[in-house]
Amino acid sequence: MAKANACKVNYEMAERAIALAKSRKAVYSQCIKLSYQSTGRFAPGFDNEDLQAWIDINMPDTFDEKGNKK
Repeated sequence: MAKANACKVNYEMAERAIALAKSRKAVYSQCIKLSYQSTGRFAPGFDNEDLQAWIDINMPDTFDEKGNKK
C-alpha cells in the first residue's frame, strides 16, 4: 500500500471540510461532498490517508485524541 501523500490535498477544500465537519472521521466525507458540489465528481483527487496526513501536518491541534473538534 502506498504511503500517505499530504501534497495531494487541496488546501482550501481541506480547510472548508474541517470547518464543516464535527469530527476527524467526517472530514473526508465533507471533501467528497465539496468535490461533487464544485466539479460534479465524487473523487476529490486524494484519499483519506492523504487527508489525515495533511491534518497532522497543517492543523494538528484541531481535533482531540478521540477525533472530536476542540
